[in-house]
Amino acid sequence: MKDLVLPDPSKGEAVMEILEPLGAGRFLARGYVEINGKEEEIIAKVFVPGKMKRRRRSRINPGDYVLVSLRYSESEKEWRGEIRMKYTKDQVKKLIKMGIIKEEEEGGIEF
Repeated sequence: MKDLVLPDPSKGEAVMEILEPLGAGRFLARGYVEINGKEEEIIAKVFVPGKMKRRRRSRINPGDYVLVSLRYSESEKEWRGEIRMKYTKDQVKKLIKMGIIKEEEEGGIEF
């Protein structure tokens, strides 16, 4: 099993759930980030970087959890991000136990 990589909020990283594909390696994702000391749910447009596409190890589908490097686009007034890695089902279970993924968030996954 791969090591569990945790998000680093100081680097703008967050665990996000894939909601739907937008085409061309882009997805709509939902997650929580801390904004002004308060945790808020956000929806972001995220993409699979070229190096991850070339590896072709795993497909990303709605309901999957991924580690995303986020940024806020002032010009477009929306969150955008780059997918760093996809979590396995076992890793998602560990993240739930650690409280990184909220219980209501994982409702769509069947284990």
